[in-house]
Amino acid sequence: MKNLFRLALFCILTVAPAAFALDGIYLGAQVGDVTLSGNTAPLYNSTIGYGLDLGFEESSLIELVLHGQHSNHSGAFGDLSVSDAFISAYLHAIRTGDLDFSLGLGPGFYFFSTQGTSSTNFGLNFGVNGDVCLDAFRVGLGVNYHSVFGTTIGDNLWTIMMRFGYVFDIN
Repeated sequence: MKNLFRLALFCILTVAPAAFALDGIYLGAQVGDVTLSGNTAPLYNSTIGYGLDLGFEESSLIELVLHGQHSNHSGAFGDLSVSDAFISAYLHAIRTGDLDFSLGLGPGFYFFSTQGTSSTNFGLNFGVNGDVCLDAFRVGLGVNYHSVFGTTIGDNLWTIMMRFGYVFDIN
C-alpha cells in the first residue's frame, strides 16, 4: 500500500506542471478484457479487469491520463493478481463531429502477485482509443498493449476496455 501511495504521488507531481494550462479534467472508469501475452499466457486465463482514469486536457490535441487497473487471473498453479498504475499521453489524431480517435503511450508500474510471491516492474504502454463525445460525456473503447520489463511471475498484457467518463470544463 505504501508503494501505491508513492506511485500516486509520483504521478501527480509528474503531471502537475501541465496543470496550469488545463482546458478540462477527465474523470472516467473502464471495464473489459485483460489477456496475458508471453511465457505466462498459457498458465493463466484471460479475465475481466476494471480501472479508473484521471485525465488532464491541455488542449484539443493533447491529454495526459493517469490510469489505475486491476485484474485477477485464474490458472493451473493458483491465481495471479495484476495491478498497474500508468500515465498515458494521448494525441487526439482525429476529431470529427462527436467521434474522437486518439493514440497514446507512456510509462507505468505493474504489480504481480501469486501465492505469497510478488513483484513490481516497470513498463511501457501503447494504446488507441475511440470515443463518442456527447457534450461532456465520453463513451468508447480503448485497446492497450503493456510491455512489462523484467518480470518473473507476470508478463506483458493486452487490455480491451470499454471506457466511460465525464470532462469537467475548466474555462
